[in-house]
Amino acid sequence: MTDVLTWWLALQGIGLIAFPLSFLFLGKLPDRGYALAKVLGLLLVGFLLFIGATIGIVTNDRVGVLAILSLLGVAAIAISLQRRSEMRRFLQENWRYIVLVEVLFTAAFVTSAYLRSFVPEIIGTEKPTEFAFFNAVLRTDHFPAEDPWLAGNHISYYYLGFIMFGGVTKLLGTAAPVAFNTALIATAALSVVSVFGTIFNLVTAKGSTWRGILFGLTGVVLTMFLSSLEGLLELTAVHGVGPASLYSWAEVEGLALANTASSWYPDEWWWWWRATRVPSGWDIEEFPFFSFLLGDLHPHVMAIPFTLLAIAAIFNLIRGRVPIDLGWLRRNWLHFILIAIIIGGLSFLHSWSLPPVLLLFVVSVFAANLWHRDRGLPKAVKETAVVT
Repeated sequence: MTDVLTWWLALQGIGLIAFPLSFLFLGKLPDRGYALAKVLGLLLVGFLLFIGATIGIVTNDRVGVLAILSLLGVAAIAISLQRRSEMRRFLQENWRYIVLVEVLFTAAFVTSAYLRSFVPEIIGTEKPTEFAFFNAVLRTDHFPAEDPWLAGNHISYYYLGFIMFGGVTKLLGTAAPVAFNTALIATAALSVVSVFGTIFNLVTAKGSTWRGILFGLTGVVLTMFLSSLEGLLELTAVHGVGPASLYSWAEVEGLALANTASSWYPDEWWWWWRATRVPSGWDIEEFPFFSFLLGDLHPHVMAIPFTLLAIAAIFNLIRGRVPIDLGWLRRNWLHFILIAIIIGGLSFLHSWSLPPVLLLFVVSVFAANLWHRDRGLPKAVKETAVVT
């Protein structure tokens, strides 16, 4: 319980430090990036820790993490002093939204912790492999980390997620097995506020605040809590509804019409596994709630909030309503570096998430240049090529 509370407090502190950065660099978003501040802060801590511990500026320990937080804190203070009137006005006008985001984050954090308390064991599926990578990151002073399966070699895998949560683990001194579970709890909570914040900003940009909140909350339910329709078939099967041919036609391996129902819900061992193995055990279609219930700290799970951060950052970029060309790049080089970290970080967090996000970035920049330029298609293509 204490570890869960300290992780919640640590993420709140990281979000507090990162908010002035999001306020400045995600300032075109209606919420100035507040809902995504914790995700941004965690990414910057992990990225700077990886780069710093790779080139030898810092070590992968508590001192190194504190040094990075101090650096980010100085930047946050400088921005806050420079934009204090603007930030004060934002906080006064949007305090209800801020409270809502924090309530969502805390509720998701507590709910995820409650579910994990039933199955905290790091056994089965891919957990042992992920725990080995996590321990390899925790035990190294400098990067790249040593491969736990092939001594004398470096990890040949994308593991920025383990570095980010490893940084929090180093900061708090959490035991590795506990940190493994609290990292998954944190990922679920960060995913909830990221879904909400991204949809809120997309909707509010062309609608009312209340509409943005309504769609944001709906998005959280649709994205984070709903399963595939296989769950409905499980309920009908356990109650003997419909002909047996219906379940044969569905081709869900292991699903069959039940003769009698021992309860109103399926109680077969690991019945919920079938929802992501349609039509066979080799066809994997996971959805977020399944992944968080399963408890694998896999890169594709950790990438959820950071992918949403990238989408929000791209939306913020085109909201500037200016051509994104070489001139923009010269004037906003710090902003461009941050976007590069947000999007490029996906390559080392979960490489499969990079291509669609990178494509979205290129298309968005091209659309902005085509819209704001009157010199035709060739000029828009050239400007987009320069930036991307």
